[in-house]
Amino acid sequence: MLKSIKSWLPATSIVSLLVLYSISCKHHPDEIIPPVSQCDTTNITYPGDVLPVLQAYCYGCHTGNNPSAGIDLSNPEHLKAVVNNGRLAGSLLHHADYTAMPEGTTLPQCALRQIVLWAQDTIFPDGNCDSVNVTFAGTIRPMLLLNCQGCHNSTKQAGGLDLSDYLTVAMLAGNGQLMGSVEHLAGYSPMPKYGKKLSDCDLGKLRKWIADTTFVNPPGGIPCNPDTVYFEMDLLPVFLSACAKSGCHDGSDEEAPRLTDYNTIMNAGVKPGNPGGSKIYKVLVTTNLEDRMPYPQGSPPLPDDQIAMISKWISQGAQNLHCDNQPCDSTNVTFSGTVWPIIQNNCYGCHSGSNPGGGILLKDYATVAAAAQAGKLYGSIAYLSGYARMPKNGNQLSQCNIRQVKKWIDLGMPAK
Repeated sequence: MLKSIKSWLPATSIVSLLVLYSISCKHHPDEIIPPVSQCDTTNITYPGDVLPVLQAYCYGCHTGNNPSAGIDLSNPEHLKAVVNNGRLAGSLLHHADYTAMPEGTTLPQCALRQIVLWAQDTIFPDGNCDSVNVTFAGTIRPMLLLNCQGCHNSTKQAGGLDLSDYLTVAMLAGNGQLMGSVEHLAGYSPMPKYGKKLSDCDLGKLRKWIADTTFVNPPGGIPCNPDTVYFEMDLLPVFLSACAKSGCHDGSDEEAPRLTDYNTIMNAGVKPGNPGGSKIYKVLVTTNLEDRMPYPQGSPPLPDDQIAMISKWISQGAQNLHCDNQPCDSTNVTFSGTVWPIIQNNCYGCHSGSNPGGGILLKDYATVAAAAQAGKLYGSIAYLSGYARMPKNGNQLSQCNIRQVKKWIDLGMPAK
């Protein structure tokens, strides 16, 4: 039978969590997992049965300052979310819609059976609920990360939806599909798909955020605010160029976190609103050369304006914002004001230092002009036949940027 826990604990009180779960909860074993001899599926407790398994198989990745997928299983609120939304059981059972856990293996059958039954039979009532101070970065994004992005992320995109992308979230919120699904309204697919309905507290926060936010895309697309840092347009090219190089943060080195998209960058130690508390920012500004990034030693540090842009993005909430109609001036083109920022954000990370990509340096006017004079610069960014397509790790430059570089070359590559 269902056993309701009468009260919840402050998020920082792990000791209280163990006390609450020390109460044995009676279960009716089902046939999800074949019965295992000498396996107690009746008197299951958190400290005696569940916690030791999580510590042995899960805590190695899902604890600490930078837990995998942003889920810290020692955090009571995170544990509550993944139990209620079915993500814990789905991952341990290796359901197709979830990332199979533990990675590369399965739990022993008795431990698996006990955790699944415990998750089914445990109810977590809401504790204190702040439905007034609701923001996307501090309230909605963490909720989506824990409850939705296990299936709806940039890699899996269940139903064709990536809920790590703000524009997608805004579209679903604006057309009613988000609330229709999480409130299990008729005509919508109930979400989370395999878990319990979101708590009344979380539903209230979503309603508050949607009611207070205008989701209207103007004709011609979303205008670009010159004071806003846009992740895909402004920030991602820097990470792809300077960090996600072969053998570094491109996923090929197990010890180096992948930095190739919004989710992986957020999981690498970003605290929205707090650059000084964000590991990904601190490694850029540290004076300790052994800890400083980009690595290895000999690689040039990021330019000050790029570091400032990353700091500004984090201060603005570290959101995955998108815009469409950025003004494009392909007439008044200069090297310092137009071409160099394009090179710096998209090319400099690979084509600088003591071992530049392809042996081509793009570190200043002279080296950029030499590449342009040889035809390599425009040929690569315009994807002309016979040239290596650049940027190597990212998408093609915008048509605006390509026109601006071409205009500068046609003007004779002025140094100013």
